[in-house]
Amino acid sequence: MFDKHRSFIVALVSLSFSLVACGHGKKAIIPGPGAIAAAESPPVGANTVERPAGSEPASKSITGKTVDVKMITRKASYRFDPDTVSLKQGDGIKFTVVSGTHNVTFWPDSIPVGAQAQLNANMPHTTAPLTSPLLTKSNLYTISFANVPKGTYNGYCTPHLLLGMKLTVIVQ
Repeated sequence: MFDKHRSFIVALVSLSFSLVACGHGKKAIIPGPGAIAAAESPPVGANTVERPAGSEPASKSITGKTVDVKMITRKASYRFDPDTVSLKQGDGIKFTVVSGTHNVTFWPDSIPVGAQAQLNANMPHTTAPLTSPLLTKSNLYTISFANVPKGTYNGYCTPHLLLGMKLTVIVQ
């Protein structure tokens, strides 16, 4: 009986060391357009771009106007106000929580090709790729759209997605 447990423990420890050792020296994989959700591993041959770790673009500051967008919870209504925003490259959005707890997240496959890395760099204190932290009443969160490609950026509030809290940003 002791030999069975000892063999199991030795195998478990060996597997643990193998798993730890495998993670060193790998490059970061950044999902490209149409790639699956960031929480899943990309399948072999997925549309991804490999970049050496640490080669992410630097955050770019707002060089134009800043548009105010309110994040609102009222009764059964959860919304961004306005829920569609038109910007020029270099503009930004300041999100203000009026009521409730919210965040802003962009779908990686619903933004222009090549936008993910720069947009993510322009989003301070992300909790996941293209995901702001949770914000509470009177919190402000500003995203720069400097150095991002023109096009449509579709986003949502993670806690209230199923309740229809969506946002469209059009960068011209």
